[in-house]
Amino acid sequence: MTHANFALNENHLLFSVLPQTPENKLNLKYKGPEMLVKQKGAIPIRSKDDYEKILNKLDPIETYQANRL
Repeated sequence: MTHANFALNENHLLFSVLPQTPENKLNLKYKGPEMLVKQKGAIPIRSKDDYEKILNKLDPIETYQANRL
């Protein structure tokens, strides 16, 4: 939670990985990540398809710097 609060205080995007389906067939524990989405406004990541949405939210300068690493 400390890292999430730091990210928000620094105006960084916050992401949270959640199960892809509500049935949660793998019985994953996700109360913490779910709370980040509901209470802290984290952007949920449910599948590989969400990565394009994430890239669209990034600042072009941040994306450029990330690609240079």
